[in-house]
Amino acid sequence: MKIKLILLAISLLAVLVVVAVPAEAIQPVGKGFDEFGYNYQAMIFVGVLDGADRNWDGTYQGDPTQADWHLTMKWSKGWDDARFHNGAWTPDAWLVETLVSPDGVYYEHYLIVWIGGSGADGSPTGDGGVRIWGAFEITLAVGNSPYLFPTGGCHAQPVGVGYDRV
Repeated sequence: MKIKLILLAISLLAVLVVVAVPAEAIQPVGKGFDEFGYNYQAMIFVGVLDGADRNWDGTYQGDPTQADWHLTMKWSKGWDDARFHNGAWTPDAWLVETLVSPDGVYYEHYLIVWIGGSGADGSPTGDGGVRIWGAFEITLAVGNSPYLFPTGGCHAQPVGVGYDRV
């Protein structure tokens, strides 16, 4: 059970990265992985956080704090359709991400789902999750990293994806 939570937490962090990168900056580059670590056909990212913002500069969106951490992301077809193909956001949109420190000591794992509406980032959603980016919820945040968001993690009920949380 602990391993499943760790893997889920790692995947959630990947969501944070995909949502934070402007859609116009993300362009599929053929099949397979691009130079940054994205594989749009497989809907995954495997690389370091520095490349997730599609800019090799030793930072992630200007912050060097975790730029050298290993990042794995996986997103749903619902996420892919809305984020990269101008589709509508639906409860089928989710992202799982995991960050691991270079020495393997620290990790963060996140599950993020679209919930619609708008609200203050960091505010509780009422089911144990935390709202981010206005219309999304971190339904699971686990890890041992000093950078884990929200501080101390969270666990919404239910934590799953692909159902109406609105």
